[in-house]
Amino acid sequence: MPREVVILTPENVELRYALAGLGSRFLALFVDVVVQGLAVAGVVAAFSLANVLPKELVSWAGGLLFSLIFLIWWGYFIFFEALWSGQTPGKRWAGLRVLRDGGFPVDFRAVLIRNLVRLLDFLPGLYTFGCIAILLHPQCKRLGDMAAGTIVVREREEEEPVSRPTPAETPPSTPVFDPTLVPLHALRPQDLQVLRHFRERREELDAETQQRIARKIAQPLLRRLGIAEEQVQGRYGQFLEELVSWYERQMGV
Repeated sequence: MPREVVILTPENVELRYALAGLGSRFLALFVDVVVQGLAVAGVVAAFSLANVLPKELVSWAGGLLFSLIFLIWWGYFIFFEALWSGQTPGKRWAGLRVLRDGGFPVDFRAVLIRNLVRLLDFLPGLYTFGCIAILLHPQCKRLGDMAAGTIVVREREEEEPVSRPTPAETPPSTPVFDPTLVPLHALRPQDLQVLRHFRERREELDAETQQRIARKIAQPLLRRLGIAEEQVQGRYGQFLEELVSWYERQMGV
């Protein structure tokens, strides 16, 4: 059974994440190395045309080739984890994501540190130190994760689609608030983490538990956003889903 990490949010809500173990991380790394290898092969093939260049440009092309290969091998993980919020092609394929301790999204500083320390994880070869650290650490951290304050977790798998009533059978519910009146900066990263977690797990909860947790999350948000609680009329779960959906549409995430 995979190990878990339990994070208590400022709203006193527990978030549970399944930690990625050595096997799933190895599969993700294998996919990433294959992608890197294909990229390097493409670059080398492109530069094989250098033999048709004037002699004075051949040495310049060789230096550029070396630089590109270096960037592919050492910049690949930094680029994708920063761009894809803690994922690389391999991690996305394996359903893994890097988070900061506390369950927050990674920032560039954390991404940079964990990947610069990757060289130590690799020593004395084939990620020996990194594998030992993952096996022994209670949160499955390699040396780079320890230095950067990050964890690697399994993302929740998508459930089988469930048939739902058509709009003709169930009229759409009235929105509980006007999202255009809420400033984007009012939502913090930890707020979004809690909202997304609630949205993912909502259907697993019975109605009473749903309402209790939704109210606990929604009440401090309503006060901070300046929305009267009476306006929600007890539809806390709908308010949370509308809020996170509006944010994602506005930010394109």
